Amino acid sequence: MKALLIKYHGPTNTKVSRLSIQSQGYKPVYVPVDYAQDYDEQVWNLANLYFTNRFALNMNEQKYAIGQLPNGDYVAVLI
Repeated sequence: MKALLIKYHGPTNTKVSRLSIQSQGYKPVYVPVDYAQDYDEQVWNLANLYFTNRFALNMNEQKYAIGQLPNGDYVAVLI
């Protein structure tokens, strides 16, 4: 089973707002937040790209679900 943790990181003095995505055994990958795009859509697209690029999965054949944790982080899990 593969699970992804997606977190929001607010802006700092030197960095813009960004999302991090990571899975077990891998370091997090950071991408800037695109305010022109819906936040939930951005999370779905990021999870889709990560599953495709990191694990070489064909997302037309795989299905996944995304849920939100109480602290505001998102989790994407293959079904």
